[in-house]
Amino acid sequence: MAKFKLNYIFRNWSVFEITWLIVFFIIGIILSVVWESDLISTIAFITGIFCVVLVAKGSIWNYAFGLINCIAYAYVAFCSLLYGEVILNLLYYLPMQFIGIYLWTRNSTNDKRVRMKELTRSKQIGLFIITIICIVLFQQLLIMLGSTYTGLDSITTVVSVVAQILLALRYKEQWLLWIIVNIISIIMWTLAGNPIMVLMWTAYLINAAYGYYNWNKGAKLNV
Repeated sequence: MAKFKLNYIFRNWSVFEITWLIVFFIIGIILSVVWESDLISTIAFITGIFCVVLVAKGSIWNYAFGLINCIAYAYVAFCSLLYGEVILNLLYYLPMQFIGIYLWTRNSTNDKRVRMKELTRSKQIGLFIITIICIVLFQQLLIMLGSTYTGLDSITTVVSVVAQILLALRYKEQWLLWIIVNIISIIMWTLAGNPIMVLMWTAYLINAAYGYYNWNKGAKLNV
């Protein structure tokens, strides 16, 4: 049964996609040992990699790994005093996994691949304005909570919220926002001194570029 499910999840994958996933998985395990990373950070890394790669493929199975990643990553962020990341993962990402499962199930093909779409220009502009306003307001909240790197933390948190909504609603523009989040997160975790998290977000960044490419093609097919 387990073998059948595994084959089902990775059906129609290219050699490049499988190779990409295996390479980063092996690198993550090796560097976790070399850097003596804690178990929770390693779990967050592994589940995160599987989650974002499956999202790039438009596979509903990403939510299975996303559930575990939310909890593990929130713990690592809490230990680093990145309270914005903690709030984001436990109070938003976690429940959004179930919402995403529901929405994707209603808009998926028989092989559990989601039907992709894109935003109109007016919606893109409106979304940009609302996002900027929310970033400014959330930074003030983080300052009151005594969080570290409030500027970076507020940007990654708010943009991630917007990107996750676009993910659940199946819009390709989510990947442009994930690219921003990934770049800032790499900087933030570098400053926090957690190399395994830096590696994880670097992998996310590479995957986001591929995800946009893949979803851009998928959105055009569903026009």
